[in-house]
Amino acid sequence: MGTIHSFCAALLRERPIEFGVDPAFQELDESDDLLLQEQAWHDNINDLLATRDPLIAKLKDLGIERREIKSCFHKLIDFRDIHDWPSKPPDGINIEELKSQTRDYIDHMRQLLPSFTPAGERGNDKLMERYEMLVRVGSREWSRDSAFFDVLERFDTSSGETQKAWHSVDVVRSERDRWKRFRDTCAIPGMDYWRRYRYRFLIDFLRRAVGVYERLKRFHGGLDFQDLLLIVSSGLKAQAELRSYFQQRYTHLLVDEFQDTDPVQAEMMLYLASANTAEVDWSRCQPRPGSLFLV
Repeated sequence: MGTIHSFCAALLRERPIEFGVDPAFQELDESDDLLLQEQAWHDNINDLLATRDPLIAKLKDLGIERREIKSCFHKLIDFRDIHDWPSKPPDGINIEELKSQTRDYIDHMRQLLPSFTPAGERGNDKLMERYEMLVRVGSREWSRDSAFFDVLERFDTSSGETQKAWHSVDVVRSERDRWKRFRDTCAIPGMDYWRRYRYRFLIDFLRRAVGVYERLKRFHGGLDFQDLLLIVSSGLKAQAELRSYFQQRYTHLLVDEFQDTDPVQAEMMLYLASANTAEVDWSRCQPRPGSLFLV
């Protein structure tokens, strides 16, 4: 009786050579594993800085703060069973044309500012406030594309106008429609391009850090909880003799709270309980009668 992870550790210790692990491996608890992840993250960044790797400059060009993506690094480690993180390539976009259209719109906003109702008399109107803010931040130089897209992202919201706050109903309606048209035809497509472009770079950048983490684990002879599951599952999948051995060794499995298991855990259980030891597609595995009980 025990957790799924302790059960997997027992399988590895019983047949370490076949599973391809060091017989003296250490199981990393959550606190030790987190410390190792922290070390890997900082070792990776320090190495990039020390070698003046262009990846650091690319992060700056894309407007990405290292502290903002650290949680994504931890996520990639947690979900190492997912090998492909696909993203549709961004559609081509004319960034300079998009910048020109944005400047024209902000210039239009600037011309309207003198006619705005004083801030304390606008009630719930948000559009005037947004125009003032965009004139302020849009006046800065867009030396990097990231600076421009930071401005463009501010359009990805509703106009938030209140008619009674404006001196003319026709004007507020025109500005409301202008905002929506620019948001739908420029801001949203532009930000979709930018996010896809950054995503494809970030996945590769974070995988480099995960590689450092894997090397540190090997150096310390440690396996984290996900390793225990993945190594057992892949070993059972690839080696019919190993599956047969453990099916005879453990003739019955009782799994409590099966609804809390993840796909890798379910895969490992079905390999152990499969009626056909040659079957390696766990989605089609048929458990031997009476071999697997789920609660």
